[in-house]
Parts: sequence; structure tokens; C-alpha cells
Amino acid sequence: MQKYIRGETPKLWAAINAETFGDDGTITKGALTDPTGSVKCIIWDCVHEVVQAEADCTKSATGKYYYAGYTIGTTALVSDTKPYEYEIRAVDGSSRKSVKKGYFLVVEHIA
Repeated sequence: MQKYIRGETPKLWAAINAETFGDDGTITKGALTDPTGSVKCIIWDCVHEVVQAEADCTKSATGKYYYAGYTIGTTALVSDTKPYEYEIRAVDGSSRKSVKKGYFLVVEHIA
């Protein structure tokens, strides 16, 4: 798991793929694609308090997005075992779906 210290700005990535549903209910991941609406990121700290409300992600290539607008505060909670969590969400049409969840640690020092 990626580790950061206070004052750093993590770069959080998501790949958005087209999905198809088979007759048996299985989901198949397709090619990278851009949603018709927005792509946003939300971040929770290690006690599950929101530290970054939904904010726009940046497109780097077709279907590839990142968020680098959250700088870890100087008084942010630290933990070697309890991670921060982020979720990147895409809006496609009128439906919202979770695209990617990820985790990182905020620690005192990176060894």
C-alpha cells in the first residue's frame, strides 16, 4: 500500500472500462472509455471522516483519470495500520457508479 506523510499530495488513479453483461449475469470488462458525465473523487481518513468531498478528476488519456487536489494536512491523522480510503466515481448518463476504490496510509515517516 502506498504511504504518504503530512504535507504530501497523493496522485490517485482510476481506469474506466466499458462493461457488458452476459446472459448468465457475468460482467466482462471492455476497452477503456470516457463516461458521458463527470468523474469525481472522494477521500475518507483512517476513522472514516470525509477529508475531501467530491472533486473533479483530471483526464490523462481515454478512460484514465486521476485526482491530485488533496494535500494531506499538517495535523492529519496518522496510522501505520488504518488506511485512508478513496473512491473515484463516474457519471454516465443519469446513473452513478463506483469505478474504483483505493487505499493509502498516512504515516509519520516513510522508511
